Amino acid sequence: MSAAESVAALRRARDAGVRASGEVTPHHLVLTDEAVRSLDPNLKMNPPLRTSDDRAALVEALQSGAADRLVGPVGDEPPARRRLDVRRGHPRWNLRDFRRLLASNGRLFFTSFAEEGVPDLSINPKGYRREWSGPLHCVRYRRGFLESLLESSGFKVDRFDYETETDGQSAFACSLKDLPADQ
Repeated sequence: MSAAESVAALRRARDAGVRASGEVTPHHLVLTDEAVRSLDPNLKMNPPLRTSDDRAALVEALQSGAADRLVGPVGDEPPARRRLDVRRGHPRWNLRDFRRLLASNGRLFFTSFAEEGVPDLSINPKGYRREWSGPLHCVRYRRGFLESLLESSGFKVDRFDYETETDGQSAFACSLKDLPADQ
């Protein structure tokens, strides 16, 4: 979902007894259509960025449980931060925000290049599947490293499907684990 109207439609469907779920992407939680005015091509996406009211409705939907999944690029940073340090590419900030935004029964689904026997984090690794270009076009993780980040950020991996997604990415389905309130 990317708009307040989508959240309202999901609630109406559920109120009518329809088994429906809604998912939100991270960039729709942190950016608005104001960012597109810069004409930065990194901000072009589908569905497009919406208004600050839409963004607020999506955040509320995740916090209330109306939206039950946060789906997105855990290893990538939103374009506004990407310009600050292209090489950083560290997902820890994403995961902490995802935990904060998800309702207690929320789920996180994402795809990532995750392998064994590789460095913890590689950006556009040479000779990996194909030639990658552009800022953070491909971020590859050592699977154990990424799972330890998930664990330390309050998630447990419920399902891992190796190389089942676009370009050979693996799928992670996660839920929140119980942590002390100060984490």
